[in-house]
Amino acid sequence: MKFIFVNIMMGMYRGGGENYDLNLSRKLASKGHEIEFYFLRPLLRGASLKLPEYCTAQPVRAPWLYLWTQRLQGLPLIGRIRGLRGFPRAVGQAFFELHVLFRLWQRRREAFVVHICGLSFLSMLATKLLDNRVFVRFPGPPSFRIHLWCLKHTYAVIANGDAFQCIQRLAPEANLIRLDVGVDHSLFQRTGQRDSARKELGLPKEKLLALFVGRFVPVKNVQMLIRTMVRVATIRADIDLVLVGTGPERAGLEQAVLDQGLQARIHFLNEARGERLRVCYTAADIFVLSSQYDNFPNVVLEAMSMELPVIATKVGGVPSQVYTGQTGYLVEPNDDEDMALQIVAMANKPEIRLALGKRAAAIIRDQYDWGRTADHFIECASNSIEAGDA
Repeated sequence: MKFIFVNIMMGMYRGGGENYDLNLSRKLASKGHEIEFYFLRPLLRGASLKLPEYCTAQPVRAPWLYLWTQRLQGLPLIGRIRGLRGFPRAVGQAFFELHVLFRLWQRRREAFVVHICGLSFLSMLATKLLDNRVFVRFPGPPSFRIHLWCLKHTYAVIANGDAFQCIQRLAPEANLIRLDVGVDHSLFQRTGQRDSARKELGLPKEKLLALFVGRFVPVKNVQMLIRTMVRVATIRADIDLVLVGTGPERAGLEQAVLDQGLQARIHFLNEARGERLRVCYTAADIFVLSSQYDNFPNVVLEAMSMELPVIATKVGGVPSQVYTGQTGYLVEPNDDEDMALQIVAMANKPEIRLALGKRAAAIIRDQYDWGRTADHFIECASNSIEAGDA
């Protein structure tokens, strides 16, 4: 089969939705299926990220107005009005969706399956105008009522975590399919040595290391981790924090670390993928997540697969990943005091920390695998094609 993935941000930055599409498409390609990607290419510049060789890239020219939305968010009055501050992004997105729809309509006599990341308007129109089967995946709950209306008129909706529960409750008429994320177990397993990993990354060997992996954006609330380390520093001198990622808040976070005098205790590493990311997990003792919201973060599954206990905020779909007292601990959003206490408690009881990590890895190996996710999607796509042929 030919699978066409539509992901507007794929050429600009890689977040949870983009990583999901890359992992799923890679597994589909390994099973002999043909992969294409439609993604945004800004009018005044090229895409900043390349796609893997196994897929065909189909860049789509459209205005890149997301930065204007970010600027409006910083204004005192307009920034508080969600529909107004998001208007530039919506305009640019509409151009992209219509351009993609036209290009797909030109190919409507070909046989392919469409997988769309989060664009409900495009998925509804494609369902109405194309003979091909259209699946839209929501990496988080729909933000506006118009999304729910579009989902009800789309061939099939894919979701997991908190998004699945929200769509199930708010749009019961939608053809909803649960398709979980997976983990690459050939990559994310603890086979290396902690000391050699720390040497490769330039991290201290003698410290207990808490690790965060993600984009430095407001929703990830990395400032909470800096406040947590202020508290930890008053209790123990042998616990450090490693922040792996990139994003618009990085400069501000680095300044906050300097202001608190924690530059020797908090280490910044650039965004890591593949083998480099595995080395980061290998070097760590604990994984921490401070998000104000997360639907079902794949980094939590990867960390657990690497035998790391997780201390995370109790938001979105995270409670369905981390079981308090079994694989880690959950704290309330923004509760840096409790986060600090849980980190210190794990440092004080290494035997419990190791047991939590072992249990977490066993659960992930049993429940999450990209091969099973791809097989489920192939089954859904095959059934829909057979139903259409009939």
